Amino acid sequence: MGNKDNKRYVQKRKKVERLKNIARTMREAKQKKNEDKFECHPEQGKLLETPCQLHNLVSVPANYEDKSDRSNESKRHGNSSPSSSLVHEPLLSNTDRDKNNISTNTISNNNSNAIEVQETLIDSHKNGNCPYEVQSYGENVCSVLTGRRIIDIQNFLDKLKVVADHKSLFNCGLSSIQLLSEHQNGLFSRLNLQCMMCNKKFQIEATEQNVNKDAVAGILASGGGHAQLKQFTAAVDLPEIKEKNFLKLQDQVADDWEYTAWAEMKKAAEIEREAALNEGRVNKDGIAVIDVIVDGCWCRRSYQTNYAANSGCAAIIGRRTGKVLYMAVKNKYCCICQKSGNAIKDHVCYKNYDGPSTGMEATIIAEGFKKSIEMHNIIYGRFIADGDSSTYTKIIESRPYANITVEKINCRNHILRRFCNNMQKLVTDTRYPIKDRKLVSKVKILSARKYICDAIRINKPDKNCHNLHHDINNSVYHAFGKHSKCKKDICSHTDDNITQFDASSLWQRIKMLAANVASHSRSLIEDVDSNVVEQFNGVVAKLVGGKRINYSQRRGYQTRCAGAVISFNTGKLLSTVHRSTQNNTPRKALKKYEETICKKRERNRLAQRKKKRHFAKFQPSDRNYGENAEQPDMDPTTFEMAKKTFLKNLEKTEEERAHITKQTILQSECGEWLELRRNLLTASNFGKVIKRRKTNSCRNIVKNMLYGAPIDHVSSIQHGRQHEAVALEQLSNLKNIKIDKCGLFIDEVLPFLGATPDGITNDMVVEIKCPIAPFKMGIDAAIDQKKVHFWKKNQNGEINVCKKSDWYYQAQGQMHIARKTKCLFAVWYGNNKFKIEVLEKDDEFWRKEMEPKLVSFYMDCLLPELVDPIYPKKKMIRDPEYVRKRTVQNENSLGTANIISDEPVSKSRRLDFSKF
Repeated sequence: MGNKDNKRYVQKRKKVERLKNIARTMREAKQKKNEDKFECHPEQGKLLETPCQLHNLVSVPANYEDKSDRSNESKRHGNSSPSSSLVHEPLLSNTDRDKNNISTNTISNNNSNAIEVQETLIDSHKNGNCPYEVQSYGENVCSVLTGRRIIDIQNFLDKLKVVADHKSLFNCGLSSIQLLSEHQNGLFSRLNLQCMMCNKKFQIEATEQNVNKDAVAGILASGGGHAQLKQFTAAVDLPEIKEKNFLKLQDQVADDWEYTAWAEMKKAAEIEREAALNEGRVNKDGIAVIDVIVDGCWCRRSYQTNYAANSGCAAIIGRRTGKVLYMAVKNKYCCICQKSGNAIKDHVCYKNYDGPSTGMEATIIAEGFKKSIEMHNIIYGRFIADGDSSTYTKIIESRPYANITVEKINCRNHILRRFCNNMQKLVTDTRYPIKDRKLVSKVKILSARKYICDAIRINKPDKNCHNLHHDINNSVYHAFGKHSKCKKDICSHTDDNITQFDASSLWQRIKMLAANVASHSRSLIEDVDSNVVEQFNGVVAKLVGGKRINYSQRRGYQTRCAGAVISFNTGKLLSTVHRSTQNNTPRKALKKYEETICKKRERNRLAQRKKKRHFAKFQPSDRNYGENAEQPDMDPTTFEMAKKTFLKNLEKTEEERAHITKQTILQSECGEWLELRRNLLTASNFGKVIKRRKTNSCRNIVKNMLYGAPIDHVSSIQHGRQHEAVALEQLSNLKNIKIDKCGLFIDEVLPFLGATPDGITNDMVVEIKCPIAPFKMGIDAAIDQKKVHFWKKNQNGEINVCKKSDWYYQAQGQMHIARKTKCLFAVWYGNNKFKIEVLEKDDEFWRKEMEPKLVSFYMDCLLPELVDPIYPKKKMIRDPEYVRKRTVQNENSLGTANIISDEPVSKSRRLDFSKF
């Protein structure tokens, strides 16, 4: 036997002797005091004042002394003394040992094995092989365990009772239980215990395994992240969840939230669909048609100057239910792609957008419209939105539905807000006299706004857009003390305050602002706003920390937007996710909290007080796969049948044409007019069609007519629309005639031709133009400089009507289609400044110069694209066969010229002046 074996044998003998002394001491103490087996030693109180806080779990002998320092010293020297044992061995008396036939050698062997196991576990823990965050063993466990723990109290007591009730031959209980170690994983804690008498081991979990996931879900629902959770756990002295573990748990929460959000959107869409079917709002294929409210938000604040957010979200909300039907997120940044540079490692990339941040809203909403039938089997026929983005343009370009043109209803609040803001700007506009600007007070602005709101309320039941249009124009008269035109239901005053202010340029500007609001009367009669989607944006802002924290690096912003959908649709985010993913009832505390919040919201909603008003990388389209994949054209036979069917559907009776004319008044916002106009060739386009060469391509004209973006933002168009109402009123007073508004006229012979004059009288149509050039330089200068092409000067200096002008073709087309013999054509270029021309209907000019070209263009160019659209498939619009042949001939002749000439075509040829 070597020196090492001798030394180990001596240590074992000393260990056995020490255990004998401890057992004898404990037995004598029990017999002397006749204590209960769960009662602790009197001197134990001082020893249990340790950070582990496990009272009544560890029984310590009276002669115990803390030898942690000596134990550590022994470890450093590679040996251990008998008094530095890491584990309390079973305490056995001689009587018990004889009764159970347990020998001293057996005890010594058990002690030796325990010591070796303990040393192995400690070494593995030091080497970093432990799967948990914290592991503590043996005698030093009380000095290692610090801080607080989260405990499921009922579960903990039940398991503690099991430990206390374990029976053995040694009559042991809680007094003989010793804490061996603690395994931690974030907030989860598992205690490993062992009975010192029977050597039986136990495990007690302080709470369930999913406590970490619940903590992550809770901090996400409150708008925080790992930094906030870390600060909270440090403040309450709880173990920390490491960032790597937090990100894994966040992905699990994200999966649950996105799955639940999808399910909630499906439920809301089904309710909307059933309601539309019950009301009979279906298309010809039986698909439900509903109204929706749309808007977008971004991950950071722009303050109206810096639109550079990395992520954006947009939602489509049902008008009836007020719940989210569609939500998507666009990300233009991925932190892994950005950090990796050229060598991008394999990862899940959430970057799906490359355009400008301002275009995220329009892109998402257009995608939602295109997926509505696939996702929910519903059609979004009308949508309510503000005018802050190009959403409508994107929807019109995408053409989501084959036979329905989506109609936009502008938000009432945004229209009125713009009106008040523009009125307020007049106060500081130095172009107007100061004495006039002082009359534009805040009281008058709010008075005009209130009059408009009352007019909406009165005209809403009858859906009378004409009366509302008149009332809105009268709102500024009411605000400035002119009550002769006020309705008695709105205003009880009858006096008129006539002042010199009526003739000022500022008053004309105020009337134009009112006319601009009146042009939205078809939207205002609906009396709707986009507040509900603004509330959804508020929920998103709450979950992203008020847009003060950058969650757009990876999946964070997308996860929080999915949570916002659940919270907005149900009002109970965490419990809804729990039911959806766990299929059981959430805990009582969570249900009580969310029910309390819902009741508080309801109380706040009922007790609302009126606030004071103050002025103050996406994958590109693929030709071979995806939604824009090439599709074969219709075969010739089917194509001809489709064209005949399309033309047959355009035919209308006299009563139907009259009804359409009446229903399409105020056509700029009428969805019916937009759809009818798209299928017709209207008088405003006659000029460009007739003046086009027959052999030239028609693609650009067809594209602008069917897929062209709205041009309301063009300054010349805005100028014309802002002054049109005032110009018509002044023209009516000047000519002393009554000019009525009119809608869309359809030709009774050629039902694919239409016209919409600005006004109509008993015997003539009225067309008024408000070009910006004559307004600035005068009508004569504009004619001289050829800024206005309707008139031209001959060699004698006389001004005559130019019959090749687009306006002349338009006027002749309006007279022919509306069946009027005259046209009162006027150009307005200032306050009560007109140049007027009365045109006569020219049937021969129509028959020879206009009708053949219009019919040819519609049949050969416009009708094929209407019947079988190919432009949305990223294909070129069809040209007629004679145009294609002419194009080929031109290309061949150009090639022949290149063969004959040795010089390049672009090279200029010099004249030889020596011949002259």
